[in-house]
Amino acid sequence: MKRIYWLVLCNLTAASVAFLSLYCYKQNMTMYSLILAGLLLLEIGLRAILEDKFLKEEPEIREQKIYRITKILRGICEMILIAGVLMIRLK
Repeated sequence: MKRIYWLVLCNLTAASVAFLSLYCYKQNMTMYSLILAGLLLLEIGLRAILEDKFLKEEPEIREQKIYRITKILRGICEMILIAGVLMIRLK
């Protein structure tokens, strides 16, 4: 059960860092935005390692509702980040 909490924490962290990075980018805080983008890339790598390890050991984690919800939330936040940056750049 402890493993799912780590995966949920990783998903929620990625979602919040994505929104914070978009906010910094919108406010022309370029250095903060770059630092947050680097942290987001680091988090993606860490999450990939954790998911690979934990889901091999406990495949039933995939069926748990909280994991699926946070994974969908993370995906939506990353799509909003991409769309937001594109809209700002193409303006």
